[in-house]
Amino acid sequence: VDDDEDASDEHGHGTHVAGTIAQATDNGVGVAGVAPEATILPVRVLDASGYGTSTGVANGIIWAADNGADVINLSLGANAFSQSISDACDYAESQGVVVVAATGNDGFPSGISYPAALGSTIAVGSIGLNYEIAPYSNQGDEIDLVAPGGDMSQDADGDGYADGILQETVSNGTWGYWFYQGTSMAAPHVAGAVGLFLSMYPEVTITELRQALLESGDATGELAGTTVTGLRLNAYRMIS
Repeated sequence: VDDDEDASDEHGHGTHVAGTIAQATDNGVGVAGVAPEATILPVRVLDASGYGTSTGVANGIIWAADNGADVINLSLGANAFSQSISDACDYAESQGVVVVAATGNDGFPSGISYPAALGSTIAVGSIGLNYEIAPYSNQGDEIDLVAPGGDMSQDADGDGYADGILQETVSNGTWGYWFYQGTSMAAPHVAGAVGLFLSMYPEVTITELRQALLESGDATGELAGTTVTGLRLNAYRMIS
């Protein structure tokens, strides 16, 4: 975003997302990531306020695809179609790179954000602890599946904390553990699961990977009509 080689997170959102994918696991400290042996290739396309341009996002996708990424997580979005981002996602797919995107937090009953709405991405919505679609999560038949994204309006497990996704990140220059909610938190659960699957089956095609992801998902009545599949992520079954 600053046209430099420094990808340091000036906002905190991206670090929270990256932690869900690859936070160190089984070390007795803090929290865990879905794919703790994954390597993060940080590409910063949003500024310190969390905003960016379509050109910047598109360039970031292309750069990641050209520099060794196997999976691109896009915990970002907009309500308008962008040809440059669409072309970039098509390019990534053509290079065998899986693109996972958050569906947005507008609470729309029908219609999701771009680039999640593109056919070249895996669109991920959000659920809370009760497996119901989170009230903020956009819904629509473009959604491939849902994953844990938190719902901080409740404390369904009665542990005294709002039901967000806990991760380590930097906020106002200080490192700590923070609960966030959003489809931004759901998408990296799927990106991490995809990373685990690719570590086991590196020669798989994107079509085969999509099939494995969806065939392993859990169908629940709570999700009926909220996604095209009605499925939630089951990473364990995907890699079993």
